Amino acid sequence: MKKDFEQKKISNDEKLAERVIDLCLWYQIEDSNNMIRIFESEIKMYETEKQLLLNNCILGFKSKKVNKKIEEIDKNIFRLCENISKEITMIEKMESSLTGIDINCKNKESDYFDGLISYYNLLSYLKYNITFREIALCKFDKEVSYIYDGNNYILKDKKNANDQFELFLSDCDSDSSKLIKNIKIIKV
Repeated sequence: MKKDFEQKKISNDEKLAERVIDLCLWYQIEDSNNMIRIFESEIKMYETEKQLLLNNCILGFKSKKVNKKIEEIDKNIFRLCENISKEITMIEKMESSLTGIDINCKNKESDYFDGLISYYNLLSYLKYNITFREIALCKFDKEVSYIYDGNNYILKDKKNANDQFELFLSDCDSDSSKLIKNIKIIKV
């Protein structure tokens, strides 16, 4: 009886530890999202500064000092874009850790999820002008292709439009189901 009590206590402690780790991961994900917003505002600030420098040039002539400053601003913008990319990657890893999916797909359980992203991850890529020509929505044991038309992802084959698969990808799911990793990238 004492062993059963100890095993239950250990089991409860493990569950509590897992929940604390999950909570920490959620806070870290939120922190990463805030960092992305900070990076975005810094990029806007640099772009405004660059535009002011270009507007102050007389008749389009730029001095070496202005050219050097513009190059420095471009380097800073590039560095911030790299930081945003790293934050997005880190968020994806933390989200996969929360769902119990191994990103490296070393176990059989995670092979099904290899290469899948959520709708919100797709929106993050689009926000930074990273588009995929063709994607597939994996739902109800069915895979339906969507193509990017410059503004939206629309059904590749209009015959597949029904209650489960809307013409536009953005109309397919509720907000809560857009966190599920069910989008496969077909063509970059």
